[in-house]
Amino acid sequence: MESGTIQRKRKVSQLANRKMKWLLHLCAIQAMRYCPELRVFYLRKTKEEGKAKMAVINAIRYKLILRVFACVNQNRLFQQNYVNPRCVTAGAAAG
Repeated sequence: MESGTIQRKRKVSQLANRKMKWLLHLCAIQAMRYCPELRVFYLRKTKEEGKAKMAVINAIRYKLILRVFACVNQNRLFQQNYVNPRCVTAGAAAG
């Protein structure tokens, strides 16, 4: 955080659950290593676009959260190549 010439280290919000953020960080690191899709995303953002590594890890955390909530809201297990059945039937009816 910067204010004029004063520079301070950013802190985790007091409202944030530190243990949950730590666990998400570990999940993001493992996903970045072993999930080919997220590995390509990480390499593209850091090498080609020059983004900060921590910023990209935060983006991976967010992607993981979105995937978890999608599965919970739809009451289904995670599938790598998931296709929403509503979109398939709507596309077939239109075409």
